[in-house]
Parts: sequence; structure tokens; C-alpha cells
Amino acid sequence: MILKRKQLGFGILLLIALTPVWGDEEDTEVGHHHEHDLIEEIVVHAHMFGGGERAQNVKILYSEELERLAKTSIGETLGSTLGVHSSSFGPSVGRLVINGLGETRVLVLENHHGTMDASSTGADHGVGVEPFLADSIEILKGSGTLLYGSGAIGGAVDVHTNRVPTALPEAPVTGRALVRWDGASNGRYGGFRLDGGEEIFAWHVDAYANRHSDLSIPGYAQVSPHVEMHHEEEEEEGHHDDEDMDEHEEADEAEESPKGRLENSFGEFTGGSVGGALILDQSHFGVALIRRDWKYGLVAHDNGAHEHEEEEDDHHLEEEDDHHLEDDQGQDAGPWLDLNQTRVQADFGFHDPLPGFEALEGSFVVSDYEHYEIEGDGEVATYFSNESWEGRLILEAQEFSQWSGALGLQFGQRDHGFSTDKASSNPSESRHLAVFGVAQRQFKSFELETGARIERLNHQSPEGRSSDFLATSISFGAVFFPDDKWHIRLWGDYAMRAPQSEELFSDNPHLAIQGFERGNPDLDEEEALNLSFGVEYDRGRMHFAANIFRYAFDNYIYQQITEETMNGLPVIQWVQSEATLIGGDLAASLDIFQPGAALDGKLSFGFDMVRTDLNDPHEKYLPRSPANRVFVSAEVARGNFWARLSYTHVFDQDDHASYETATDSYDNLDIEAEYSLNMGAVEELTLFMAGRNLGNEDQRQHTSFVKDLAPMAARRMEAGIRIKF
Repeated sequence: MILKRKQLGFGILLLIALTPVWGDEEDTEVGHHHEHDLIEEIVVHAHMFGGGERAQNVKILYSEELERLAKTSIGETLGSTLGVHSSSFGPSVGRLVINGLGETRVLVLENHHGTMDASSTGADHGVGVEPFLADSIEILKGSGTLLYGSGAIGGAVDVHTNRVPTALPEAPVTGRALVRWDGASNGRYGGFRLDGGEEIFAWHVDAYANRHSDLSIPGYAQVSPHVEMHHEEEEEEGHHDDEDMDEHEEADEAEESPKGRLENSFGEFTGGSVGGALILDQSHFGVALIRRDWKYGLVAHDNGAHEHEEEEDDHHLEEEDDHHLEDDQGQDAGPWLDLNQTRVQADFGFHDPLPGFEALEGSFVVSDYEHYEIEGDGEVATYFSNESWEGRLILEAQEFSQWSGALGLQFGQRDHGFSTDKASSNPSESRHLAVFGVAQRQFKSFELETGARIERLNHQSPEGRSSDFLATSISFGAVFFPDDKWHIRLWGDYAMRAPQSEELFSDNPHLAIQGFERGNPDLDEEEALNLSFGVEYDRGRMHFAANIFRYAFDNYIYQQITEETMNGLPVIQWVQSEATLIGGDLAASLDIFQPGAALDGKLSFGFDMVRTDLNDPHEKYLPRSPANRVFVSAEVARGNFWARLSYTHVFDQDDHASYETATDSYDNLDIEAEYSLNMGAVEELTLFMAGRNLGNEDQRQHTSFVKDLAPMAARRMEAGIRIKF
């Protein structure tokens, strides 16, 4: 049974205060069987518990693996990771779904701070991180993300960059560059980063530019559910002429969208940053200025998306005739999004700042974000703004009775504005203040990890209505080492998430999802009791890992389509209910060749799944739930050459909300190869090439709002050059 809120708050404070004295005073030998897994050798300034195993399900990507995965969006970059899906809105936007949870329940961070954009307020809003610039990406699956925010019930993804340097580089100047071409959209990408410094000063500079045309797709863009219904009626009437049915389906689809091209899916992206830091013996202080300017087409408005008729209702707005711009290729351009963001981040740190503490680290971010949704005639239809700031302080304690831990403070404010060509309003204001603590102890054959967080949030509506929330979370986990081959993980937590201001106060059309969004000011905090179990086996050439989880929600917040219409659009209301998610993933790999052989090779297998249940008289399943997937790959390397062949099967998804359609299964076959050269001053020059979706399958992600309007890319080639110096 879920704990009462007051009891939980008292328990959290008691936990933080007493955790360091739970253990024995005597020294306990720490086993050496997992020294090769030390995270701090890979990720600097990541999680507090860098010196040991993690009870929570964590995946860290770095080095060569990241370079090969990096794509246009963070969703596309990580979408093939076990337990992680991408919720795309065409090729320009990819938001993350972790263990079946996405949107506001998954935090995407850059250097421990949220992106501070509008990606949590709409499916068509891009996530403001650049994968190419990442030194490492840390994926935390589940709600034990107490260091980052109580809203991350689904998990968190922290992209670590060096935009604010925290240490002096090994050489006066280092850098890397990337040039990439994508045949599916004639995409051209170029980016570079430089890091340098000497004595007490370190600096960083980066820039990137990406431009692509409309995406090539295998067939028609739109899939109409009415075609399937028509066929079912024909079958009931005894009409079984397959040829006539195929012709009818093709004719219907041809009327709605062109074949082989996803209209209005173009994109132009530019950005960069400059940063510097003073690095002293016992302290550091740095600051960075970050800028991005993005423009991309909104595919949901095209490809057969119909206009809504005017309603004779005092609450409905009159619609204007559509007009079209001519893009740079002479094609009719549909609505598009123009966004820009300026962000300033400052980091500082001190060693031995206070008695009993090893380090104090802090950061402060200020962001000014805005974007315009522009109709085909060039008129601004919708305007979003997000002015926000956030600060973090973390005190890392000295080890006491073999316990290590940290205390933290996080605070900030967000002013979110929205207006249309018909109306405007004052921005809504959101403030938060949180305290948290985490602690860990290593024993001979197991480790314990615990943490707690209390967060106070206040939302002020544009009309001046105030809503206060208290979100409290507590977690406990353990890692067991029966021997040097097995690791067993147990994790449990009680987590809360306060509603976002958009969920409370929205009252506006959102054409990207073809609906009129209406908030619910009576929403309560979400509460979730979560359990997970994982096992890992590592025996030299063979590796196996499996994880299962169960999330049980009270007051789960989601959108429900009503029978009401507004401005010619169906009203989509934020509501609450009980919900349960159960799922898991497993992975296995085998090194093909013996150590020391001329060839290196590996076979890999993976599978992930999630099942949802919604306690709602009108709905059985959560919307946009991921489909099951299976992965198989084989890779080989010899000297400077590397190649991989990978196959993915995505199963059909029949467990869907009443207002969704089922999604068919599909297969994906990729082949990749690269060759590296050493060229004097250039440390490494890598030529790479890949063939994607070699079967030219029609691929649609059930996690996407626009899956019936925007399939994934057709068969295509990719090629490029990576340079390190």
C-alpha cells in the first residue's frame, strides 16, 4: 500500500539524517571482482556513485559506440538501445520513451540540467541537445533519478559535454570533426569541436550545421484506417477480389499523399557554443554561451491532414484558407517551425570546502527560448516562449563508516508563454525548490544504495490561479556478487511527479496532434510504486543480462479524447487514473574469436517489451505504447577495419488506445563499415558508410503521434568522415 504523504516526508528526512551510521564501524574488505566496471574512469562528473556498481538499471555510451550511433536527434541516436524508443515527429524530431514512459516523465539533460525548451509541451517540439558533441551519454532507466528531478519517473538521459570545461586538457589543442551525408533526404551535416588550454585556463568551441530535404519513404505517407474498415465490410459481403482491393487501397492512398516522399519534412539546424574556465588546484569556475537556431517542417499538417470545417459555435474560431510557400526546391511548403534558444551555463567546484565534505559542486543555467509555428502563407499561427533559470548545489561527503554520500539543493523558475494569431495570454509561471540526498555502502559481497528527495512546486496560471504541490520520493537498491561472474540487482522506489503547468492550464489548439488541448487544474500529484530486478553474467567471451520492472501508478496523468470539439478540433482533456506498466529486456553477446586472434568479432542478441494497463472505463491501454522488439547483430574488426550487420524485428502493436490504430510489424536490416587512417598531425581519420533499411520496409513507430501520416525513411545510403586531432 502506498505510504501517506506526511509519513513519507518524515521518513525521507530521517533516512537522509541516519543513513551514514547504519553500517559497522570496522573496515570491510571490498571485493576486487568488479574493478573493471568502474564508471569514474569513463564518465567524469556523472553520478555520485562512480566508484562502484549501480543498483539501478544504467547504460553508459561513450567513445566509439557513441560516434557510430550519433544521428540528427537524440531520439534517433538512442532509439535502438534496449528499453529505449524514439517518438518521432518526422525526421527532425525524436523524443525519448524509456520503459514505456515518455514526454514529461523522461528528463533529457545536458550536463545535469534540463534542455529548458518546449520539448515536453508538444510532440512536434525538438529536444535541444546535439549528439555529435557528447563525450558520453548516461541513460538511467526507472525513477531512481533523485539527483535530477522528481518528474523523471520514467528515467533520465544525461548528455555530458565539455562546453564548460572542468579540467585542463592533456594537450594545448584537441578536437574532432564530422561530415555526414544521408541519401534518404540528401541530408548534409558538418560539425566540429575544439578543446584547449594551458596553465590555469581551459576553453571550448563548437559549431554544427545540418540541412536536409523532404524524406524518401517506401510508399505512401498516409495510412488511412478507413481503407481497412472498407475491406472488412467487403469481406463480410463476400467480395474477396484481392486485386480489386489492392487497386482500391492504392487509389485511396494516392488521393491523400504522394508516393515515395514525406512532404514538408525538410529541416535546417545550426548551433554552437563557446566556453572557458579557470582551473586551480582546489577549485574551478567556468561559463559557456550556447546558441541554436532550428527550422523544420511540421509533417502532421501535410500528407493528407484534412482541414476542419468551421463550427457555428461561439467558442469556435473561424479558420482561414490555406496558402503555401515555395521552398528552396520549388516545392509547395506546408507549415513549419522556427525556433531559437540562447543558454548560458556557469559551473564551479571546490575541494574540501567544509569539514566532513570532500567537494562542493554547483551550476547555474539561464535560458531564453522561443519558437514560432508558421503556416504555409508565412503567417505566425502559434508562438511558444520559455524563459527559465535553474541552480544546483551538491555537497559530496567524506566517507563515514564505509558510507559515501551527497546532499543536494536544486531550485529554479520557468515562465511559459503561448499565443495564437487569434488570442494571447500572460505566461504561466512555475517555481521549484528541492532537497535530496543519496548514499552508498560497499560490503564484501554486496552494495547498498539509497536516496530521497523532497520537492516543492508552485504553478501560477495566466489568470493568476496558484497551484502548490509537494513531490516526495524515496529509493532503495542492492547489488549482490555471488561470485566474480554474477551480478544481481534489486531496486525499489516510491516516486511522485507534480503536474506540469501545461497539464493544468492548457486551453489552446495544438495542430501538431490535430486536437484542442485542455488542461485540468484539479490534477493531483502522480504517485508510483516501482520494483525492478536485474541479473548479469559475464564470463570472458560470453555476456548475458536481463531486467524486469513493474510500475504501479496512482493518479497517472494522460490525455483523453472527448466528444466535444473546439475550433473544429476534437478536445483532448488531461485526466487521471490508475495505471500499471510491466516489462523488461534481455541482452546476450558472444565473442566469436579467441583472445589474441587476428580478427575480433561478436554476435549480439537483444529483446525488449512493455505491457500497459489503464484502469479507465473508456480505455484499456495507455496511448502510444512501444511495440516489442528483437535485435540480432554480428560485427567483425581487423586492424583499422570494422563492420557490422544488424537485423531488427518490431512486432505489431494491437494493444492501443481507442482513438489510435493498430501498427503493423516490420523488419529492418542495416549494414555498416568503417576504416580508420593515421595521418601525422591527424590522430585518426575514419571513413564510414552504411546501408539502412535494406529491405525497403514501411516502418511506423507506434510511439509517434504521427505514425499514420509519417513513416520512417526508405532504403538509403549514409557516408561520411570523422576526424580526431
